[in-house]
Amino acid sequence: MKIKLSLLLGHFVVIAWVFSAVSVFAEVTRDGWFPIDDRPECAFFLPELEVVANVVSAKWTGRCADVTIHGHGTLTFTLKFKAGGHSGDVFVKGSFENGIPQGQTQYGLPDILTVDAELKGWTNIGSAKITYENGDQYEGEINLVYPHGQGIMIRADGTHREGQFKDGYLSGHGLVVFTDGTRYEGEFKDGYLSGQGRIVFANGTRYEGKFKDGYLSGQGLKVFADGPRFEGQFKDGGLSGPGRIVVPNGDLYEGNFKDGWIAGAGVKTFADGARYEGGFDKYAMSGAGVLVDTNGHRFEGNFSNNRPQGNGRLLYINGAKYIGEFKDGSFHGFGTFTNPNGDRCEGVYREGLLLEAGIGHKNGKLTSCFMKVMGTTTFGSDD
Repeated sequence: MKIKLSLLLGHFVVIAWVFSAVSVFAEVTRDGWFPIDDRPECAFFLPELEVVANVVSAKWTGRCADVTIHGHGTLTFTLKFKAGGHSGDVFVKGSFENGIPQGQTQYGLPDILTVDAELKGWTNIGSAKITYENGDQYEGEINLVYPHGQGIMIRADGTHREGQFKDGYLSGHGLVVFTDGTRYEGEFKDGYLSGQGRIVFANGTRYEGKFKDGYLSGQGLKVFADGPRFEGQFKDGGLSGPGRIVVPNGDLYEGNFKDGWIAGAGVKTFADGARYEGGFDKYAMSGAGVLVDTNGHRFEGNFSNNRPQGNGRLLYINGAKYIGEFKDGSFHGFGTFTNPNGDRCEGVYREGLLLEAGIGHKNGKLTSCFMKVMGTTTFGSDD
């Protein structure tokens, strides 16, 4: 999962940058003054604009006093940017003093957004409200046209975003409630879930821990709605690094993980008390390993798809043992079974039993041997 919560519309970013550039109220000089189209003797003040753009057209509906726009009215002007030659319109409706907006003002970018705020010069004072043409609404602290500081954003689809904003993005502590009921509360950076946080998905699955660039990354705990619990190091959304998983039946996996799977050696502790240590293929016992079952019997050797496969040895708790080949968990191939008293039976096994009479060693003498029940041998004639 990767989430970036952007509150900006791309094609007005440059205009918004212009607003930010003039947010410091500068001393009135000849630089920064722009005339009204049909009243060239009347001008308004927009400092530092010449660095990035030119005013190519300006209109004013109010009166002029001492060669500046003054009193209540609507100022509209068109900017042409020096980089790329793009143009954009801006409107400002409110009161002006000596060519500069003062007090409660409505301004914005036609067909993009409208801001209701109190201005002192080109700096907003206190909280404001931004209404976007797509239906989104923001209320809180701003930097002219950017959400900036504490605020609440309600998207047109009903998504609720609340917290600290910076240059239009959630940055710092915040809360997001999605329309499907998914809820995240925690840290943000540049609109991404980043830092410590907690997310509860609509289906009940929850995660608490570290995020980075919108992904589950770092130490965390993820509990699925259907029961499995993942705890450990996450990277790009998946369990990666040291961790542990408890599945609904009580089995526990521990080891190093990669992309959500056990990578290499690990430990599985079964709910009934059995324990396996060795290699894994995803969550299946695979490769070299040791399994001790609930009765204390111990298998050492190779596994495939959770079963002994290939060469290995099975050590019974009563002292009996089998050393040889296995297939799908059963004696299969050449092997030797040794009773607790030391008598042993060598031969070729199939599906846990001797294929034919084997070579027995009983009381130091050679004889025939048989196995009709896996783990039980008889010596002498097959009667």
